[in-house]
Amino acid sequence: MYIALLQFEIEVPGAESLKDKRRVVSSVKDKLHREHQCSVAEVGNQENASLAVMALAIVGSDRKHLRSVIDSIEHKLRSLPEGRLGAMEHQMLSAQEIAEQAGAGGDLESGPVWSDSELDAIDTGDSPPVPPITGSSGDRCSGRTDGLTNSQEHAA
Repeated sequence: MYIALLQFEIEVPGAESLKDKRRVVSSVKDKLHREHQCSVAEVGNQENASLAVMALAIVGSDRKHLRSVIDSIEHKLRSLPEGRLGAMEHQMLSAQEIAEQAGAGGDLESGPVWSDSELDAIDTGDSPPVPPITGSSGDRCSGRTDGLTNSQEHAA
């Protein structure tokens, strides 16, 4: 099982109040959740009317598919009509790696589990540093097993 995380900033030019910003944040959250079945939240700068710090998470068993979904989301965020994309950071975590760090008393906030070069090696088919966890409970929680999102299925 893998967990894809994306943290990003949206600049809201012309927002004069938190209500203006909430309209943009709600629109982005609803669109991303509806189109990509991901969890989305505003995670910082809640009192700043012109900047939203948001994060999203997607869980699945296919790392390459999750990377593709994150790439698609990044593309959509770059073309938002209601705001400008600011800083962005993504991370891919393996459930096994998280469990190992937590069991060893590791600090989960110390930085990315895998470097970009390790992630690129996985994308090209080289052996991953940590294999994904398999099992019936993980399979039930991972959502679709065919590699498609609901929106992709309807488009096909």
